[in-house]
Amino acid sequence: MKKIAVIISFLFAGVLFNAVLGFGAGLTDGLVQSVANLKIGYHGYVIGTVLNDEQVKFAQKNLVDDPYQGTYKFRDETNTHVVVAKDSNMVLAVYRETNGVDAAAVKEVLAELMGSYGDPTAMAHDKIIYWVYGSSGKVGEEEFTRAKETGKIDALVTVKLNSSQALEAVAKGEMEVTDIYFLISSQPILQEFIAETGE
Repeated sequence: MKKIAVIISFLFAGVLFNAVLGFGAGLTDGLVQSVANLKIGYHGYVIGTVLNDEQVKFAQKNLVDDPYQGTYKFRDETNTHVVVAKDSNMVLAVYRETNGVDAAAVKEVLAELMGSYGDPTAMAHDKIIYWVYGSSGKVGEEEFTRAKETGKIDALVTVKLNSSQALEAVAKGEMEVTDIYFLISSQPILQEFIAETGE
């Protein structure tokens, strides 16, 4: 779990998955509402929304140590971790890491994510798949490619799947075991959260 903890730490330090994405600042109701309206999340934990009473009770019984300042973190029965703002109970990030899985398990995760988020926006190094959502919904591959030239994109929420081995090997049946994780977050909200917490 050390790897995913480092990734979360980088997120809160303002490091982005891809330098092409650029954002503004200031944790505003408008930004939070725009992110929440996209309804991007996992297992009922939606980025930018507040946990309901039942979810808060579950979270308090399943806390995970070493949360980032101003947050708490908990784990559900599927080993999915949720990072939440302590003062508002707002969901900041959702992630899950699975080690030593075979090709069939990777295909199952891919199928689940594509069933929820559709075709990916982009792929990098044959090990990373992104789904990027802007204010108008999912960003298409062509729009994302054009954004690389300008250095900016309307990106409010990102879903990222990463494999320690090339995903092409999965399709070819050449991969025996790999580690995979996926992470769902809103970089604009994280950046503004950091500014507010003074880190």
